[in-house]
Amino acid sequence: MAPEITDKHSSVIQKDNNEDSDDDNNDYDDVSFSKSQSPSPSTMNKLEKQQRTLLMVFASLSIFLFAGGIYGWGPMQLLLEANGNFASLCNDDSESGNNSDTDNAICKDRTAAFLNCRFVSQLTFLSGTLWGILSDKYGKSVLVYGFALCNVFGLILLVVAIWFPAVSIIDSPCLYGAFVLMGLGSTVGGMLTVETGLLFVESSKTQNRVISLLNALFDAGAMTYLGLWGLEKITSTTFSEERNADDVNDETRKNLILIIGGYLLMAVVCTGGYTYFFQRINNKNISLIKDNHNKCADEDEEENKTNGIDQKQQITACELGGDDDIIANNHNEGVRTPQSTRKKNLPSSPSNDHQQHHCSYIRIAERSASDQLKSKAYVLMGIYFSFHTISNIWTLTTARDFLGDLGDDAHGNRYLSIFTLMTPISLLALPFLDIVMNRFGFHASLQVVNGLAIAHGIVKVCFKDLNLQILGFVCFTFFRCFLYAVTLSCVATFIGSSVIGRATGTLFVLAGLASLANVGLAQLAMAEESGFFVPNMVFLVGTIPMVYLTYEIGRALETDQRARPDRKISSTREVPSLSVAGDAQKNTIEP
Repeated sequence: MAPEITDKHSSVIQKDNNEDSDDDNNDYDDVSFSKSQSPSPSTMNKLEKQQRTLLMVFASLSIFLFAGGIYGWGPMQLLLEANGNFASLCNDDSESGNNSDTDNAICKDRTAAFLNCRFVSQLTFLSGTLWGILSDKYGKSVLVYGFALCNVFGLILLVVAIWFPAVSIIDSPCLYGAFVLMGLGSTVGGMLTVETGLLFVESSKTQNRVISLLNALFDAGAMTYLGLWGLEKITSTTFSEERNADDVNDETRKNLILIIGGYLLMAVVCTGGYTYFFQRINNKNISLIKDNHNKCADEDEEENKTNGIDQKQQITACELGGDDDIIANNHNEGVRTPQSTRKKNLPSSPSNDHQQHHCSYIRIAERSASDQLKSKAYVLMGIYFSFHTISNIWTLTTARDFLGDLGDDAHGNRYLSIFTLMTPISLLALPFLDIVMNRFGFHASLQVVNGLAIAHGIVKVCFKDLNLQILGFVCFTFFRCFLYAVTLSCVATFIGSSVIGRATGTLFVLAGLASLANVGLAQLAMAEESGFFVPNMVFLVGTIPMVYLTYEIGRALETDQRARPDRKISSTREVPSLSVAGDAQKNTIEP
């Protein structure tokens, strides 16, 4: 009768295979630990704690001020219009007899030029996969360096465009270049919310909380341009009271240059600090994972020698058709029985049949990169993320016109201002987000996103009272907070560490492609007498299938979760987790 090797040795084999794979790919940059291997707060020295604190400070400021700012496009357009950018387009129209409808020289061509700037910046979503590939190949530090450089050089071009608004050969290229670079920065910033959270390897709960906080700040960042516009209005009022009318424009331009110049200086300081501490902590984590791998390898080799087991004689569970036990035939003689013979020796039982079926499933994180991106859970998550993202972009882009149709113009755009100012309220959703994710898991959290989307859609479709729309604003703010925090955290739990960059970037690419549907919906809204009713109804009705799709995502996650092998080696040491956000220790789906 062949002797039986214990589960302990089974987990050793699993660990050795994982270590060999990691060594072959040199994949030490994306680091995570299982619970027992994670550095506990008590083992961190004071300097490490300070570095993590400073990382969070600089990351929060950078994401809030520079990653999400471009979503608050309206106030920035007002700033540039007041400065005279693209004004030459209206001057040409005046000479040719075309329309120049307002005293401020706002014409259709000029408005179209500003909208094209925003549209081009949205297309930078399509760079997500490229950034992900660079991150997976050269390390996640590529993202933080790219984020810093894109924002700094984008703001430099913006300052140049503001300085020379009347020179069309400088004005137009600099403005387009500025917002393309800042759009790239925004795309990378969205990806960094995940990568920054994954640096906190001490626990998966900490990682999810960091990801949630940074995503909430990303959403709240939409009010950054509103703050710049308000600051410019205050200082311009001072100048207009103290200067003659002929000097107001020049003084306003100089003042705007100072404001944007100060914003540029903040970008240098914040993104510079973010890059420095990100790199320091990332390098520390790489060092820790290398030390852990070497230590585990030495201990396992010594343990195998003590038990008289040669690693070459160990047989994996799935080779034998079982999941829990590993059988080595003629172990004492060091002879391995052919696989076909070993399988025939196994007794036939329902238990064994279940084990063979269990072994036929390969966890998503252990598949090849292409197979991970083609997995059921990821494909469904891509559809889910794309639909809700285009709904989000639709609401942000059409808010001014939608509220105007409801009579907001007669109120001096008061409700549009309320809508913009409510973006920071997403921070108040964090405690609820934390409770739902940690107590009820990702499936429930994704369904909450659907519920909030339906509630917001009902308010938009069924009520024309502007005061009731404020209730919709609250639902929409919570919806945005939950959407990005939950989906990005969820993807990080089942996608392998060497693929997480591509996976996150591809989500943004899919969302960018799907957002082109909003162009057709906008044309439909302008053509129909009902205005925005039909497009809003499309999004409301479209959310209903997302409920079933979310159910299927939950089933796929549960299947993947149940396939986690028992990784325990001893009561005090475990094999490093393959999942990015850390392995769950229970059989429930939770972060």
